[in-house]
Amino acid sequence: GTYKLELPLDQGKVIVFPSKFNGEVFDMPVYDEIDLSAIDGIISSNKASLATDMQYPVLTGYYFGDDVVTSNRKTVCWLKKSVLKHPTVFPPIILDLLSVCSGDTAYVYYVPDDKAFLIKCDNELIFAPEFSADTPFPIEVLGKLIEQDFVSTCTLSRKDLLNILDRMALFVTAYDKKGIDLTFTEEGLVVSSKKSSGTELV
Repeated sequence: GTYKLELPLDQGKVIVFPSKFNGEVFDMPVYDEIDLSAIDGIISSNKASLATDMQYPVLTGYYFGDDVVTSNRKTVCWLKKSVLKHPTVFPPIILDLLSVCSGDTAYVYYVPDDKAFLIKCDNELIFAPEFSADTPFPIEVLGKLIEQDFVSTCTLSRKDLLNILDRMALFVTAYDKKGIDLTFTEEGLVVSSKKSSGTELV
């Protein structure tokens, strides 16, 4: 058959994207390495705190530094995990692509002409544009916020909480509209089921 494809143009010329996709970039030293086994855990932990609006575009991405940080201005997720040696912000789609890449390690190359990264896995090659330096990730501001002592801080035993959630799973199924309620009180955390009279205090 015959197919008509619309090509994106820039000032009448076909966009070549990125400019060094001819392999020359791989003659450059590796900028960084990513342990691909860590990606699924990062997405599970941090995705809920990504910003979804473009008021501060950099907050729509994952910050990689000494730790992995995401924030939507209402919540902050600070994961104590070092993935990259150089502070970098990647948009969510890059993490989604890395989660399905083959191999154990992804090699990151920086392409200054394109202000972008090329990420090379065993069988995949990912182009990741660099976030604009005009809006740097507010890592220092978020760090000071996390370090504050809050009066409302609640410390729970991980083991006790997981045991209660296991018991509550008897009454709640996946995607159940009648889930469980978590109520913070002066005595502790009250976990109750919407389906039954089951209530426990941690």
